[in-house]
Parts: sequence; structure tokens; C-alpha cells
Amino acid sequence: METMTRQELYTLVWSEPILKIAPRFRLSDRGMGKHCARYDIPVPPRGYWARKAARKRVVQEPLPSGRENVTITFDGPKPIPTAAPEPAQIAPEIEFEHDPVNFVVVEPNARLTHPLVRQAAVMLRSQKPDYSGIHHSRIGCLDVRVAPASLSRALRVMQALIRALEHRGYAVAVTERTTNAIVLGETITIFMRERMKQVLRDLTPDEQRRRQDGIPITPYELRPSGELSLNIHQTHGRSCASDSANHHVEDRINSFIEALAKEASRQKEFRAEREREQLKRQEAERRRKEQLKEHRKAEARIEQFNTLVECWRNTQQRRAFLVELRAAIGSVDVDSELGRWLDWADHYIKVSDPLERFKNRGQLLKLYFCGYQHEIKKIKAEGFEDPEPSEYDRTKTPPGILLRDSRPNAERLSDFIELQAPDDFVLPYEVTEPGYIPRTFYVPACVLNRHLTSPGISPVL
Repeated sequence: METMTRQELYTLVWSEPILKIAPRFRLSDRGMGKHCARYDIPVPPRGYWARKAARKRVVQEPLPSGRENVTITFDGPKPIPTAAPEPAQIAPEIEFEHDPVNFVVVEPNARLTHPLVRQAAVMLRSQKPDYSGIHHSRIGCLDVRVAPASLSRALRVMQALIRALEHRGYAVAVTERTTNAIVLGETITIFMRERMKQVLRDLTPDEQRRRQDGIPITPYELRPSGELSLNIHQTHGRSCASDSANHHVEDRINSFIEALAKEASRQKEFRAEREREQLKRQEAERRRKEQLKEHRKAEARIEQFNTLVECWRNTQQRRAFLVELRAAIGSVDVDSELGRWLDWADHYIKVSDPLERFKNRGQLLKLYFCGYQHEIKKIKAEGFEDPEPSEYDRTKTPPGILLRDSRPNAERLSDFIELQAPDDFVLPYEVTEPGYIPRTFYVPACVLNRHLTSPGISPVL
């Protein structure tokens, strides 16, 4: 909260723009203007500061007399009332662990009856501890890493944990190297270990001499501490339930099961997020391929049209050349070799003219698609699909389904589909130069599938 006199506020608003002054009092420029209007304080007109910066003549309006003893208080903007946050929803499996009725009790003198625990007891007790005094589980055994003195207690805790998990509809499975809890459909690796502590040891005479010579010697060794902990491998081995000054691991089994449920939920969310990202990448890749297909289709149409134009120009040149050639030759016997050659030239010009295809429309063509048997089977069930463009293919293959008007030869593991269609259906997609056979067409799959049921087009499958 700030206070000032009417004269002080008048001096302030005429010394700097209101836009700069208002934030000091936690107000907007409009809010500051309302304060000045309430106390009859004139403010600089629009464009005042721009004219003053340009060294033009400006007039400061005087402060009206009266109300000199008024004190102006700035409280800042009123806080916007916000709704109380809704309490966070607790998952049912977590709420189950919070209920005291479901508290897991570890009997101090319980017999080891669970098959996994009994198997682990036999295997661990039959082996010698390592150099630090710890038993390490073998292949196909519960993952328990404790000293002989803590083994019975650790196995009782593991038995209580396994029984509690099975009671909740979960499961525990032992593989060659890991012990896995299957919680909410997720596999989580767990293990029990005994913490180690540093113990001051006696130095050997050789180590004492080396220390006197200034060589660093570690006077500690690791020994079992008797403190047990249940751990989750997915959390980098972080302890989730352990002995402490106020609690024993036996009292924290419910907390460990809660940690397993949270880890399972985290894994589900992580996988769902990865699937969403994968779908996004797949959709982006699909759009990219669709754009590439459309681009190739447009390029193919332009290329085909330019090819027709080039063929037409060549035909015009050939026709003009043949006229000049006949004029130069003059009369000739039609049965002579030269006469027959000129007749062939007439026929060649006619069949190589690209316009002849379009002039003589109306023919019913038999077209064939050749492919492997599994391709033919898929086409019969789902229809044609354009081949994916290869980024490594340096040849400019036109997009679409390759069709020819000649029946393919029978080959091993290959089959074909026969289509009957009028020629004006496939003329826009022909790539064969005039006069050459067999005629070749690259028809887009969408066009082919759309017109397969049209009148006059019938597949012979």
C-alpha cells in the first residue's frame, strides 16, 4: 500500500508517461487514469510525450484548486477469487494400501512355506558368502543379497511380500537373473539387499610402513550393517522400503507395494506417451509420402504431356520432310524398292503420330497387371495400392500401377490380373511412344479403384 498527496501525483503523471508509472503501483495504465479522474487530476493528452520528444511546444494543464488535503492511497489490483483446488484423485490400488485393515504383517517366527522362498532358502544357505560377507542369489532364485545373520529375516519379509502381492491379484516370477513383480500388467524388477557400512580395520605392518611413507591407505572395509531394504530396479536401485531409526522394513511392505503400483502406472503412461509420439511420427511420415506421391503424379503428367508435344513436333517434321522428299524424287514406280520404302514411310508417320491415339478412340483394351501370388491375393481383397516411392531409386519411374496390353508369360510364383477397359480411360496415363508395342500405362491406384466398378470396365480376376 502506498500513499501520496494530490499535488505529488499530479507532478508524477506529468513527469513520465502513465504506462511507465502505473506498474510501480501494481495498476494498469487505465487504472491509473481512473485514479487521476477520481481526484480531478489532469493527465497529458494523447501525443503529448511524442511532441515533447520531438522538441515541439507542449502545454501542461494546471492542477485545479481545491481538495489540497486529500491523501491518495494505492492498494493495487484486487485479487481475483479462485476456486479451491479439487483434491487429487487417489488410485484405488493406492487407497487400498492406505487402509489400516490391509496392513501387511510379517510374523517373526513364520515358517517358510512359499515355493519360491523355500527354493531361495535352500540355494542361499548352501553357498558361502563373498569377501564382504554377503550371500548372492544364483540363477533362477529370488534376488536376495544379505549376510547369513539376516537371511532368515530377509526370507520372511520376501514371503510376506509375495503373499501380499498374490492376495492383491499380482504375481511374482523368477527368471534366470531377475525377480519380477507383475503389477497392473507391468513387469517390475525387484530385489532385497542388506546395506553395507564402513568399519575401521587394523592395518597390516606393511600398510603402516606405507602410511608412514606418505602413501594413502584406506583404513576402512565394508561389512554388513544388518539393515535390509526392498528395492525397485527401474528406479536405479533406489530403496523404496528399508530399515530406519523409526521403522523396520517389515512395517513398510505396504509402502513398497504402493511404490510398485506407482511405478506400474508410470510405465503405462510412459508407454502410452511413446505410442502417441509414434502415431504422430507415423502420421507425419504418411503426410510426407502423400505429398511426395502427389508431387510425382504432377511431374509425371507434365512429363507425359511434354513427351506428346515432342512426338507431335517430330511427326510434323517427318511429314514435311516426306513431302519435300517426294517432290525431289518425282514420279516413281510403286512396285519398286523406292516406292515400297516411301509407302513404309507414310505408314510410319501415321502410326507414330500421337494424335492418332486420340482420334481413333473407342477401342476396348485388355490390360494385364503382373505380380506375385500374395500381391494378387491382397489386391483382390483390398484393391490396388500405389507402390511406395523409393528414395534410393535414381530412375524416374512414373507413379501408379503398371499395366500392359499384352498377356504376361507364366512365371513361377507369379500371377496376373486381367482388366477390360475402353482406351480413353487409360490414354492420359500411357507412357509408350507411338508405334511401339506392347503399350504401357501407369494408372494411379485411386483412379483404378474408383473406376473398376464403372460401366465398361470389368476386372477378370
